[in-house]
Amino acid sequence: MWELPDPRTFDSLLDLLEDADRRYAGKPQLALRTDEGRSLEWSARELNHRSKLVAWRLRALGLQPGDRLLTWSPSTPALPAVYFGAMRAGITVVPLDLRMAPDVLRRIADSSGAQWLVIGTGFDAPDAEVGGLTHLDIRTVESLSADPPHQSATGRDEGGIDEPFPADWQAQVEAWPRPTRDTLFEVIYTSGTTGMPKGV
Repeated sequence: MWELPDPRTFDSLLDLLEDADRRYAGKPQLALRTDEGRSLEWSARELNHRSKLVAWRLRALGLQPGDRLLTWSPSTPALPAVYFGAMRAGITVVPLDLRMAPDVLRRIADSSGAQWLVIGTGFDAPDAEVGGLTHLDIRTVESLSADPPHQSATGRDEGGIDEPFPADWQAQVEAWPRPTRDTLFEVIYTSGTTGMPKGV
């Protein structure tokens, strides 16, 4: 019988992910059937690794701890990789709902102070132009979590970063200050049943 961890011993959600990586190794934790009919499965180990790729790329793009990052994407294993990657980099995620009207999206973008948008791709993906968000710097969830250039099939950085990954990129990420229970990770804009959305 498995012994479940005591959540009181975790300093952040990052500890939960790393515990799942150790505990369940290569067992699938996330799965998605793609538009092409393929089944995409990620283990906690894969998610943990991809979150480090995202974290390094976000910092390489110039985002700093405390910056706000809008996310606007359908469900995909790459989306939680962006969330955990932002957490690693000390960046605050501001998720957008796929059903939000353009004026609400623009208001949230302005109110949050975000200068970057991470957007999903595929059949159900939102459109930054229709949403009025093209003034932001935009990357896709898939490109941020993609393999580094030396591991990708194309041999180039699919994350949109011109700078190549240094040999010690992972050690750099692991040396950054870790989040704690007091670290702000996410700001959710909600209006309840009435009124303009407010960040909480």
